Amino acid sequence: MALLALGSGCTGYGSVDDDDDDAGSDDDDDSANPGDDDDTTPGLTPESVSCTPSVATATFTYLEPVTVELDVEVTWSDGSVGPPTDTVTYTIQGEMGGSVNSSGVYTSPLNHGGLVEIEAWYDGNFGTCTFELFIELEDDEVADPTLDDVLVLSNPSVDDACAPPVIYPLAGAMMPRDLPSPLIQWNNPSGSNLFVVTIANEYTTIEVTTSATSWRPDEGQWFALSNANSGTELEITIAGGYWDGATLSNFCTASAPHPWFMGEFGSQSTVFYWSPSTSGLWKIDVGSEVAEAWLGPDNSGGECVGCHSANLANSARLATNFGGGNGWSVVVEVGAPESPLVQPYQREGNFMTLDPTGTRLVRSYQGTLYLDDVDGNVNLGTLPTVGYATHPDWSPDGTKIVYSSCGHADADWVAYNCGIATLDVLLADTFSNHQMVVPQDTYSNYYPSWSPDSNWIGFAYAPASSDNSDSNDNPRGQVAVVNHTTGGSVKYLGAASGGEGLSNSWPRWGPAEGDTGWIAFSSRRPYGNIVTENAQIWLAAVDLTASVLEPDPSFAPIWLPGQSIDWGNHTPIWVPRYTGPE
Repeated sequence: MALLALGSGCTGYGSVDDDDDDAGSDDDDDSANPGDDDDTTPGLTPESVSCTPSVATATFTYLEPVTVELDVEVTWSDGSVGPPTDTVTYTIQGEMGGSVNSSGVYTSPLNHGGLVEIEAWYDGNFGTCTFELFIELEDDEVADPTLDDVLVLSNPSVDDACAPPVIYPLAGAMMPRDLPSPLIQWNNPSGSNLFVVTIANEYTTIEVTTSATSWRPDEGQWFALSNANSGTELEITIAGGYWDGATLSNFCTASAPHPWFMGEFGSQSTVFYWSPSTSGLWKIDVGSEVAEAWLGPDNSGGECVGCHSANLANSARLATNFGGGNGWSVVVEVGAPESPLVQPYQREGNFMTLDPTGTRLVRSYQGTLYLDDVDGNVNLGTLPTVGYATHPDWSPDGTKIVYSSCGHADADWVAYNCGIATLDVLLADTFSNHQMVVPQDTYSNYYPSWSPDSNWIGFAYAPASSDNSDSNDNPRGQVAVVNHTTGGSVKYLGAASGGEGLSNSWPRWGPAEGDTGWIAFSSRRPYGNIVTENAQIWLAAVDLTASVLEPDPSFAPIWLPGQSIDWGNHTPIWVPRYTGPE
């Protein structure tokens, strides 16, 4: 189904005055408010304007817009109230869309609902019409007229044991608005062959009739649910039953709907991740549905490429590893990855990070952090770290390095008993003021990552005394954050992590917008019924405002669309979308 354009964009004008000036302008002053006009009632001037819609709410079906009449009245200087005697200019607020004609009739958009606010301007005064639009959509994949008649008379029983449980999206998950529509999946404990799925937010209701155990909104349906006017809270309700062509039996639904959320903003970003199966890096522009092979054996001279990093303040350069464990640190321009700025076989390293300028590289190699001048391609010395140092990340504001300070390690990627430590970045390529931000205690803490504002550190953690207590793909790994600027306590992201046993690893901060930050990480959790064992890339929202007071400010994560379900995918780097030089 094609996505249709909005009626007249953000602003609709009800009429145009008879002057040669712009619509609604004043003859003597073109900079006056919309609706200024010299042609008022002789001897009287307007004191105020009111706008009243013909209805408080209106419901329409997809592609069949509804109209609402707007009644405008003027209070004149003598106290009388009556209709305007000349042109009224209507301005639709926000991004709702639709249009208003010269008679004051509003026509809704074709493809979404929302709160409508329209200013009616008359001679420098305005009143606001406010009303709500609700949209309903249907998707009948069964196409059985007999069933349609039966469903009208059928109410499902409430039975959680019988009802089809939603298994994706995860309950309480939040999505960036620019992600493609999700594949909604559910289980079928009662052997049903018919499902009625209702997906709703504040202004949109979609009802689906299907015999499948999954359904995905098409482009138009998804726009109705995800556009910025539709709110942030969504619910899924599924009723399942057995249809034999004449009778619908065992028709049941859950006692409560399945909740999930839409982020207030999109992310406008790109995720780079490592696929060991292909020995290379892949990338997905968030919103795309297909991952692209980016840098691997085919365009690196046969090298295995992985363990990559970018600074969120400068996504034009990326540091990566060629040759696998104890291989080589390489720096590339994102726009030309085939021609490295720092070539392989020169700088040994396992994990790398760039400063915001992209001219300084810190790399870990066998427990030591080294500093390099990227453009000069020379080593500038080592950092004054404590313990076995690995997993460095340079803050976007350029002022700090965070790293894992570990008790011991078999390799940079197999480290034990780690804490999260920082160093201040000083002038003349020097460092000082070692601080242990998250000490090792009952947990080993590793893989730290800076947030875009350089205030938060995300990291992975796992029990330090477990049989498998190292940092490499730890099956008991979970995700946490700490605000190093406030000295607050660690916030363990239980909703994002989903508990132990899911191998949550390599949490990396991505773009933040408003009060919401995003973290990408790899996890072996199930993606519905599609992926049950392979590590995949997941995206989780963190409420940065709630993080001050709440012990867990995270939301359940969303699977990153477009990645291969046949391979294990790891170490995501989520950066602002690189657009190239001006």
